[in-house]
Amino acid sequence: MSTSAMHVAKTGLTAQQYKMQVIANNLANVNTTVLSAIEQILNLYSIKLLKQLVPDSR
Repeated sequence: MSTSAMHVAKTGLTAQQYKMQVIANNLANVNTTVLSAIEQILNLYSIKLLKQLVPDSR
């Protein structure tokens, strides 16, 4: 296997490792109050945006 192929493989594995770390972090923090607060803010923003786009919506 050439050096460039090894580099591509290493880069792909590093990206997958980072992705797994992000997923694990998200799962670990799913029930924290900060995440819940952000989720509530995003929900309120979504409702407000929907009302602006569709005036008859709830």
